[in-house]
Amino acid sequence: MVSRVMGHFIKHPTSRVKIAYELLLLGIFILIPVLVQNRAFLTVCLMCFFYAYLALSWNLIGGYGGQLSLAHGAFFGIGAYGTGILFTKFGLTPWIGLLVSAVVSGIFAYVIGKAAFRFRVKGFYFLLVTLAVTEIFHEITKDLQFIGGARGLWLPAKLGWVYFQFRGKVEYYYIAFGLMIIAITISYLIEKSKLGYYLIAIREDEDAAEASGVNSNVCKTWALTLSGFLTAIGGAYYIQLFYFIDPSSGFSLGLNIDLMLMTIIGGIGTIKGPVLGAFFFVVISELLRFVPVESQPLVATTRIFFGLALVGTSIYLPEGLVSLRHTNLRHFLSKSQNAEA
Repeated sequence: MVSRVMGHFIKHPTSRVKIAYELLLLGIFILIPVLVQNRAFLTVCLMCFFYAYLALSWNLIGGYGGQLSLAHGAFFGIGAYGTGILFTKFGLTPWIGLLVSAVVSGIFAYVIGKAAFRFRVKGFYFLLVTLAVTEIFHEITKDLQFIGGARGLWLPAKLGWVYFQFRGKVEYYYIAFGLMIIAITISYLIEKSKLGYYLIAIREDEDAAEASGVNSNVCKTWALTLSGFLTAIGGAYYIQLFYFIDPSSGFSLGLNIDLMLMTIIGGIGTIKGPVLGAFFFVVISELLRFVPVESQPLVATTRIFFGLALVGTSIYLPEGLVSLRHTNLRHFLSKSQNAEA
């Protein structure tokens, strides 16, 4: 087995270069907290990892399965509120609360998928159904006073690994980085599995896939279930990072849109695309904070920029930022000139 792998590397030097580059990048990310002590910089880095994790989770159903979902705001909120409620009301450590909330979110995602896909709900109608799910949770949570209602839920400060609360950002950095690595690994395993091949076939032509014997309902349901499970873990991380969650940030339509933008701009249906898109989204959002805009609030300015970025990517880089290294510059410029003409 080892000789076969070594033989592959000898015959394919590009594989060695690629692995060396990825190991170098991995080493840099691991050493950043050691080399850089700036809290603001570490916060930007961990938010890059965090949103990359969420975008990869959304990509399982939205990218590979081709089902654009707006239910991930609900999954995120279930993870955040579930962990917070179990900690504040029952004294359960957030690590256990995280797993419980993720399982509940996964079951809920399975129920949604089972019902929607059984009745052939897809495309624009699936988008509307999942949007309704998030909005229902948002409105219900606003009226539940025992978890703070519209004012939100605050966590008591109890520092330590047991309580998933830390004084600095280094621990949060490595946890977010670990989550991103886990999401990348899961995405890779699914992409190379039968489920991944089936999902891609469904995305390209669902009728043809079913004619070939693929059970599209089962495949899409399990992809949505796993996606919901992982997204809830992201929600649990969020409330532990900020000690707070409310209906607007927990069951957020904006989060759904952001995840879609990150994935599409970066490269939907790929592994590197959501990561690139998330890094691009977070870094540009931080840079826009320094742009003096008087007539528009910062959120509106950010939305306008990424809306334009989405249009530009759709025209000039339909496969996303991930295709930049495969795109010939001369071909790109000629395509731009043709578009202007």
